[in-house]
Amino acid sequence: ISFGKGEPGIVVYPNPIEGSTFKMDMNNLAKGTYLLNLYNNMGQLVYTEQLQHNGSQATKTINLGGEIARGTYQLQLSSDHTDNN
Repeated sequence: ISFGKGEPGIVVYPNPIEGSTFKMDMNNLAKGTYLLNLYNNMGQLVYTEQLQHNGSQATKTINLGGEIARGTYQLQLSSDHTDNN
């Protein structure tokens, strides 16, 4: 992973997660409010959290609040960029 100048992106680890906690590196994303959604393999929303990002690079620890079933999940991170200045 290279930080600093470069394309925006996220890295989620560990994969697979153990327990109910994982980390997410947010690299070169614009400052603002982001919505994290986690969906199970049936498309059901199983977790949501609003995140404030100061810009550039940051690591967020996500605690799902309880163990989730083993399986494949889709993580979606979105922003409306209305509060970026």
